[in-house]
Amino acid sequence: MRAVVLFLGISLGLGSAWGGVREVRQAASLLKRQGPVATEASLRRLVQTAPQDALGHQVLATALLLRGRLDSAQVYYTRAIQLDSTLAEAYNGLGMVYTYGRQYDRAISVLAQALELDAGQPAFYYNAGVVCERLERLGVFCHPYWFTEHRYSP
Repeated sequence: MRAVVLFLGISLGLGSAWGGVREVRQAASLLKRQGPVATEASLRRLVQTAPQDALGHQVLATALLLRGRLDSAQVYYTRAIQLDSTLAEAYNGLGMVYTYGRQYDRAISVLAQALELDAGQPAFYYNAGVVCERLERLGVFCHPYWFTEHRYSP
């Protein structure tokens, strides 16, 4: 059985709806340094303090995804998208949740939205390519767009 690694994006340069850019950056940095277990409580406090902050929800969802808590991650990615429909990393993360849950049709749809928002992210193309490869194993054809020039190669 071949393991496939999908790529997450944690954007540290985005502003926050409540002005706590420094706190969100610190939380994302902590997630990268110490991992999702050590940071989950801090991220939950951040989201409780600033429930309208899309980036905070996205970073918490990423921590939950990394811990394998797909249902909770889906809730927070969805909330992040509701708060900021331009947050491409949240669409990518939600696509990964669907991929790990073997909901490939939903995954490719959400990953396409991530690419529409930010076509400059190679990880988004890679993740979409992985999903297309899985769909094709099930007999569903994916558009060759996902497999062109440096985007993905199985």
